[in-house]
Amino acid sequence: MQHGGEKANDWFRSNLTPHTIASGQLSNSSLFFDTERRMKAYIVGSESEFHEASGFHQLRLSMEQVQDLKDAASVSRIAKELEKLRVVYNTRIGKATFLAIDFETYEMQHDLITEAGWASVSLDRSEHGVEERRETQHAVVKENARFRNRRFAPDARDHFDYGTSLTFPEDTLSSLLHALVDAYSSSSPLFILFHDSRADIRTLVQLGFEKSLFSRLGEHYNNQDSGVFVVDTQQLFQGWSGQRRQFKLSKCCDDFNVSANSSTT
Repeated sequence: MQHGGEKANDWFRSNLTPHTIASGQLSNSSLFFDTERRMKAYIVGSESEFHEASGFHQLRLSMEQVQDLKDAASVSRIAKELEKLRVVYNTRIGKATFLAIDFETYEMQHDLITEAGWASVSLDRSEHGVEERRETQHAVVKENARFRNRRFAPDARDHFDYGTSLTFPEDTLSSLLHALVDAYSSSSPLFILFHDSRADIRTLVQLGFEKSLFSRLGEHYNNQDSGVFVVDTQQLFQGWSGQRRQFKLSKCCDDFNVSANSSTT
């Protein structure tokens, strides 16, 4: 019976041929990795372990290929969503509103809402041209005003550059945001923009919104005359860049030469 070293020598003699070396096949990472796995299994184990290692590697390669296809499909889907939004913004006849919302929660207790900021662009396009209205607001939650982030998140509460910050109770913030969303979405489509929407939607649910309100993504927009559609700028950047990665907002802004300072917006 051959020991591990003899098995390895036999395998190398049959696989490391002048053809595989001259053709450059061994520089192929998948083949080299497969060679390494087979070698190790052949030296330390039995024939069954050798085949198990080989089969596992083929399965791993297949799973990676499937994931690559899924990523490509996801980026393609998001790219189509981006194109839809461009059409709405640039050519849609009628009204449409884009509303960006962001929340700050206390870094030591994330169910304490400390601040909210929003900015909107409302468009009303006709054959005579486009009317555009912009609004911005920053609010501090009164009962949580003593909580300020400094350790893990920057504190930009005092640097709102687009108007005067307001301070009022959380109930008032909730009522104001409900009225805002209702007004913008009742007779025209409302596109709510987040950057990585998960935390912001959780905060909106905490403020009394139904989670189902945010289930329709921008890709589901098909020229409806009303309704709420969620747009995640982190995902849109993936569609624009063609890369399936989680990009920080600062990276997205840098690529578009947009200032992303620490001011509250």
